[in-house]
Amino acid sequence: MSEDERYEISIQNDAAETQKKLYEKILHPDALYENTGKVYRIGTFLSYYIVQNKKRLYNDSLLFNFDDYIYDSDSSKSLGNLKKL
Repeated sequence: MSEDERYEISIQNDAAETQKKLYEKILHPDALYENTGKVYRIGTFLSYYIVQNKKRLYNDSLLFNFDDYIYDSDSSKSLGNLKKL
């Protein structure tokens, strides 16, 4: 095996190890980097992997229909629509 081939294999191994470490940090972040904010699922039927999704995911049919029933480019009309609820 040539030196170039060994070097290429070494780079591939380093890249694979780095990828594993990145996935581990994303799936199990340190407390300092953990996102605890609320997640709003709007306008999609798709589910995504979200850490602690039972505590953080807010899924409401009102949010799906916000554009149809509440939103207006005139903010006073949007406020009026909210008050009608």
